[in-house]
This record gives sequence, C-alpha cells and structure tokens, in this order.
Amino acid sequence: MTLIVLSTSLVTLLVISGIMFYGMLGARNMAIQYSSEIGKQSNENSSRLLAEQQKNELIDIAADKADDIDYRLRVLEKSVRIAAKTMQKIHAHPHEYKPQKVDAPPSDGAGKYVFYMQYAPNTNTEALAYEMGISANIKDTLLGLAECNPIIDSIFVTLHHNYTLSVDNNTATSAAQYEAPDLHYDALASDWFRLAEKKHDVTFTPVREFVFSKELGFFCAFPFYKDNGELQGVSCLQSTLKGLDRIVEDVPLRITGVCFVVDDRGHVILSSDSRNARQQGILPIDLHTDLRTSENTALAETVTQMVSGEKDITEVTLHGSKYFMAFAPIRKTGWSFATAIAEEEVMAPIAKNNESIQKLTKQNIDLFNHHMTSTIKATAILVLGLLGAVLVAGKKASERFVNPLHTLTDGVRDIASGNLNKKIHIDTKDEIAHLAACFNSMTSNLKESMENLARATEQKEQQNTMLVKKNAELSAALHDIRQLRIARDSYRAESEIDHLTHLYNKATTERICTVRCQNLTEDRRAALFIIDLDHFKKANDTLGHQYGDRILAEFALRLKLICRTDDCVGRFGGDEFVVLMIGALSEDVIQKRAQAILQAARDLYIDGTPSAITASIGIAIAPVHGADYPSLFQSADRALYYVKEHGRDGCHIGIA
Repeated sequence: MTLIVLSTSLVTLLVISGIMFYGMLGARNMAIQYSSEIGKQSNENSSRLLAEQQKNELIDIAADKADDIDYRLRVLEKSVRIAAKTMQKIHAHPHEYKPQKVDAPPSDGAGKYVFYMQYAPNTNTEALAYEMGISANIKDTLLGLAECNPIIDSIFVTLHHNYTLSVDNNTATSAAQYEAPDLHYDALASDWFRLAEKKHDVTFTPVREFVFSKELGFFCAFPFYKDNGELQGVSCLQSTLKGLDRIVEDVPLRITGVCFVVDDRGHVILSSDSRNARQQGILPIDLHTDLRTSENTALAETVTQMVSGEKDITEVTLHGSKYFMAFAPIRKTGWSFATAIAEEEVMAPIAKNNESIQKLTKQNIDLFNHHMTSTIKATAILVLGLLGAVLVAGKKASERFVNPLHTLTDGVRDIASGNLNKKIHIDTKDEIAHLAACFNSMTSNLKESMENLARATEQKEQQNTMLVKKNAELSAALHDIRQLRIARDSYRAESEIDHLTHLYNKATTERICTVRCQNLTEDRRAALFIIDLDHFKKANDTLGHQYGDRILAEFALRLKLICRTDDCVGRFGGDEFVVLMIGALSEDVIQKRAQAILQAARDLYIDGTPSAITASIGIAIAPVHGADYPSLFQSADRALYYVKEHGRDGCHIGIA
C-alpha cells in the first residue's frame, strides 16, 4: 500500500509539473510570436514611409534640374525673338537707319566676337547692296545678345533673299583652332531654316555633332514675317551642350549615381558618366541609339515614358545592378532629365531603420525570456522540494493512512485536472495532514505563479501596444516635418522676391551684398552698380502706373539676361536697381557691362513703341572705393548723382 501511495503521489506531481511547464512554455511562445509580429509590422510601416521619402527626393532633384535646363532654353528662345523683332523693326523703318558696311568672314577672328556676312552663290549682291547695308544695323543687337549669353556660340539672321548676318563668339578659340567660315552659305537649304518656316514658331533642332568644333549642340530658330504675312527671314543661334553640362555636373549624386538627358528621339545627349570613374559607361552619350528599342525592357519602357513627357520614378537594371530612376520633362524641347541611384544606396537608410527596430524587438523578447526563465527555475525548485517531501513522508506511512491517502489522491486528481482552487482537508494531526497542507500550499503557489505569468504577458502586450503607438507618432511627425519644410521654403521665396520684377527685393539685396562684400579676397573684386531709370516718373505720371509697371518688368528681364547667373540683381524700389558683381573684374569688363545695361534701356519698347527711357549708372569698385557694402553704396550713389547732373544716359565709376 505504501508503494501504491508513493507511486500515485509521484505520478500526480509529475503530471502537475508537466501541465505547469507546458502552460508556461505555451505562454512564452505566444508572447514571443506576438512581439515578433509587432516588430515586423512596425518595420514594414516605417520602411514604406522612408522609401517614399527617398523616392520623392529623387523626383524633386530631377524636376529641379529639368526646370533649370528649361530656363536656359527659354533664355535662348528670348534671344532669337529679340533678334527677329529688331530685324523686323529695321526693315519696317529703313529711313531711320544708315547703310552700314559689313565684311566677309575674317581669316583671323580667334579670341573675339566677329560680325560678318555670308550669302548663297546665286544671290545678286549688287542689287541687294542697299538692303544688305540697312540690315547690317542688326550688328549691335547680335553682339549684345552674344555677350550676354555665354552659351551662344553663334547668333545670326537670314533674310529671304538668302544672305545671312552673323556674330560668332570666338572668345575661347585660339588662333590654331580657328577656321574661317565660307563666304558662300545657302542658309535656305539648312534644316533649321526649313523647320522654323514649317512650324511658324520657335523650333529647336535635334542635337548633332558640329563639323568644325566636334562638339555636340543644336540650333534654335524663329521665323519672322512682313506685314502682309510673307516670310521675311529666320533668326537663329547655335549653342553647344557645354552650357548645360554644369547643370548635370551640379546634381548631388551619391557614390553609384548617374544623371542624364534624353532627347525626343530617345538618345542620350548629356550624361554624368564622364565624371564618375567608378560607373563609367552606364549611360554614356550616344546620338545613334534609341533607348526605346533597347533589349533592356525596363529601360526601354522608362525612356518611352520620358519621351512622352511624363514625370515618375521607376526601377531598372543597369549592368547587373538595380537602380531607382526618377525623371521629369524639359518641356521647351521635349527632352527629359533623369537621375538614377543604385537601389542599395536608396535603401541604406531603410536597412538601418529595420536594424534598429529588430534590435528593439530582440531586447523586448530577451527581457521576457529572462523573466520566464526565472519563473520556471523557481517553480522547478518548488516541485523538486515537494517531491522530496513526498518521498520522506512515504517512508513513514502505514496502513492507518490509507483512507487519508485516498482523500489525498482524490484531491491531487482534481488538481491535476486543472482545478487549482481545490483544497485538500485532512485533519489527522500527522504527516498526511502535513502533506495535504503542503499540496494546498503548492497549488496556491502554482496559482500565484500562473497569475504572475498572466500579468507579465499583459505587460508585454501593453509595451507592444505602446511601440505601435510610438511608430504611428513617428510617421505623423515625419509628415509634419515635410509639410513645415514645404511651407518654410515657400515663405522664404515669397519674402525675398520683388513681385513685380521677380528680382531680389531691397532687404534681400542688402543682406546678400553685405555678406558677399565681407568675403572678398585679393584676387576677387566687387563692382556695385546703382541704376536709375531716366524720365521714368514722367512716363509713369503721363501714361499711367500700369504702363510704368510694364517698363520696370521689361527692364528687369533685360537686366537679368545681361547679368551672370551668380550676380546679385535686385530692385531697391521705384525705378532704382542694384547689381553686385564678384570676381576677377577688369575696368574694361565693368564698362562693357555698364554699356550693355545702358543699351538695354535705350532699346526698351512697349507694344512696339519706344519707351523713351534711358538709364544713369553709378559704379563703385572694391577695394578702391570702399571695403564694405555701405562704403561702396555711398560711393556709387555719389557717382550716380554725378551722371544725373551731367546729362543722364551714361555711367560714372566711383567718387571716393
């Protein structure tokens, strides 16, 4: 009987222990699985947000650079329109001009701007001598446009009698490189003339390799007509792609990045491959391959979207590596600008974020495992202690304990079935009663341990819930930051620009000039121009403020075309403007810039009518007339008043 009692007790304890450990392990596995799922969901959400942010940044870069190139092309379009309008004016009022002498293409035109005439072999130059002489009055306009736009290699006007007046920019050409153009040139047979005549509007020719310079470039042409609608001629300019290379080179590429421009035929006409030795040849310049027919299906589809004028971001594989390619249209010519960054670089911040979330999830799981391990160890020690107590009590048992043992066995059976509220009542005042008390204590401890385990599980669930909440707050914060950044940039642009002329306003101009004058070095001079429009108040009072606003806006546009892209150009208010040039400036360069500004004011037309506006310019040069902006401004202001007092329509350099 003693063996039976002992065997029953041992089996009961083992069953209870197995149930307890099974419950603990099940709860532990469920908690770990739940924590892992929470971590995985957080990882996916944050990764998606970061990926969208990275892609939007690539699209913004492509759109900004596409707009930059589009602006340069619109400046070229403005130049050919001005040339055409000037020639129309000359031929509409020939009595206002004197015939000018114009030479054939010179043999020594290197290093300067050259004005010359060409004509077709069958052109009757003797019969057209007077008309050619009158047309030669276009010289100053063509020279001014060429000087104001360094990216123009040549600008010319062809009349319907098939003679052409040209200005070539040979300032960067050495004597050894110079090749004189032929005297005979059949311009009416050229593709740019035929395209402009057919389109009746500004046209950009396909990019080609120029014969003499071996550089890639294009023509921009614009037809102009007589009053009866008959074609009078075509103004045109030639430009290489060198002027657009800087835009491509300024793109903030990463280690594996490449940017390029595709024309409307699917050819790569500009590429950053030449400056990235590690990625040489990914998408090189190629005027013979239409990428829309590439065997790389993803690349072909992407280039098709680009040529159709879309703005998007796609994934392509180039030379075995995956890239994100963002692109935006250059609307003036139908070209498209694209930036491609390797997928591994774009996804690097996402991988880092995933690593952080996985680390946090692992820490929570390890902490839970630690608590569970401690609980299991404590329970195992308790069970072993109870087993020892049963063995000791069994040795001292006798037959008189059989009935109490039945009671004890029944109670243990209830406990084994999961009823931890069961209490065994044996009042024998001996070891069996003590054993029953031990069982009651064991069930109480076991119940307490299970309750503690449940509370720990609940705490972990609360922690996971907080993690989800924090992740949502992080996503909202990222969105708010993006919105604030957009609002800040918009406000900054609005506060810095004069809304009438789109130049810097007075406050912004003074701030920029002050900072730039503080950073002058021995090899960098500063020239400050103060420009005041003569007779503006009379025109404004006589013809109305709306007319005056049009004068200010048109003059501001011409002033911006004359100035370099890095010059500070601003409106001080009324009819007063300020220009600050920084660089290795000679007095000859400063005088030429001043004369170009004076000529721009004289040539100002509103609705085809001369505005009768001229300009007075006061100039101060650092460090001759001052070492800081206030000193330069005072000196230039005194020089301006000197011009005003001596007849206006002129310029004067510095009065110390």
